[in-house]
Amino acid sequence: MTKRYISRVRRKLTLPQGKKKEVMRDLEEIFATAAARGESEAETISRLGAPDEYARETEAAFGVDGARLRRKRLAVFAFAFAFVAVVALAFAVVAGYGAQRIPEGAIGYAETMTDIEVEGAGFGVYAAVLGAGVTASCAAIALGVTASITRKRKQ
Repeated sequence: MTKRYISRVRRKLTLPQGKKKEVMRDLEEIFATAAARGESEAETISRLGAPDEYARETEAAFGVDGARLRRKRLAVFAFAFAFVAVVALAFAVVAGYGAQRIPEGAIGYAETMTDIEVEGAGFGVYAAVLGAGVTASCAAIALGVTASITRKRKQ
């Protein structure tokens, strides 16, 4: 129960790594001291409060607005995915536009049909880049919507 509580607090904290390690050491000491005094884990957790609450209070003690930092991080990820989406989709459009259309059943750049059949067209880079662009676009939109919702909840 103790490890789970500490793990949850660690995930919720948005402090620099050094301060986060310090808080984790302090939490382990709090639980060890409480156990030495005969306090159960449940009583200690009840005294400390929920992991979210403890993390918010700890961030406030360090002068950090964790919610603001989380929103900022979310916005950075949304912009990064949007940038990747734009680059990938632009590349896919340019690659698709420049691709020469080959008649079905033709081999190489032959202009006429042949009786030779080629199996397995192989892996298309165009399709992969287009897929990456669409995926990045979806991620950017989802992160943007999430950032917008969390910003409205804050207000």
